[in-house]
Amino acid sequence: MHDLYGRIRQRLPGEIRNVLPAEGNGIQEVRLIQGAPVAGIVSGQQVCWGKKPMTAQAIEESLYCLCDHAVPAYESQLAQGYFTAEGCRVGVSGQLRYQEGTIRGFSRIQGLNIRIPYQRAVALPAQVVRYIEEKATDGILVAGPPGSGK
Repeated sequence: MHDLYGRIRQRLPGEIRNVLPAEGNGIQEVRLIQGAPVAGIVSGQQVCWGKKPMTAQAIEESLYCLCDHAVPAYESQLAQGYFTAEGCRVGVSGQLRYQEGTIRGFSRIQGLNIRIPYQRAVALPAQVVRYIEEKATDGILVAGPPGSGK
């Protein structure tokens, strides 16, 4: 799972890719917001990479790169405010675009928030493991606060 950051980094335009760290250790989010430098969250802490503010053109180019230059193919996902690229959820902010009363996507994209999934190993109590192994269940609900690595 840790190579997702590298794959998503490679899909970004060179001007953004060059300010991001080469290694993704601890990177949880990459934020591309118009008027602000490239930023993100690393090990729970907000960080800023580079100093140059993002332009509307750079964000639009990033969107096209992340969508493999096929934005219409992502229309149904974009209507929900996000899409998935390389296994990473990319939140989109901007002005909504409507067609016949239905959200069709965005115009004037103002920001992209790329969430990098990560694994967290947690030891389950023996009693829970036994229950899972002995009972025929259709599934297990895993719950936790945001950022807890569900």
